[in-house]
Amino acid sequence: MRKQVIVKSKTHTFYVKNRGISKGCQQCLRGTKAVLFLNGICQNPNHCWWYCPISEARKGKTNTFINEIQISSKDQILHELKAINAKGMSITGGDPLHEPNLKKTLEYTKYIKDNKGKKFHIHLYTNGLNFNDEIAIKLARAGLDEIRFNPSKKKWNVIKYALNKGMSVGVEVPVIPEAEYLKNL
Repeated sequence: MRKQVIVKSKTHTFYVKNRGISKGCQQCLRGTKAVLFLNGICQNPNHCWWYCPISEARKGKTNTFINEIQISSKDQILHELKAINAKGMSITGGDPLHEPNLKKTLEYTKYIKDNKGKKFHIHLYTNGLNFNDEIAIKLARAGLDEIRFNPSKKKWNVIKYALNKGMSVGVEVPVIPEAEYLKNL
């Protein structure tokens, strides 16, 4: 197997040479992607404590937001997507695949795909703690285009379940930009 070369983008992220950045990232950089914050519920894994971006006001709460607008229905998502002429949407939060969130994630993904069409790009972020083949199949059937993991070292193996399901698969691992951490990554 040929050694992969890691390059730094103009936006100061790293990716595997000749693969570029994902469609979800491209849309985000262009400002054409909406952000659906499902809620602040997750498993609170140890590997996330030092970089968790969720504010104390949202952590552990069940409120849903689209582009920082609190919502209570799927139709409100469609309204915001239309208002900003979004070409895609990311699903984030606590963890969209944590058991209490999974049904809502699948329901919203299918609903948006049914209403916005196949070309509308949807990706989500997960820590992957409860990810498995069954969840991967359900996500693919719902229309998810891209899944991004930020797994603990012990859970890297779950990424394999997302492969060959018709979704783009990526990994985002926050690291301290020192040689020791980059070498480990």
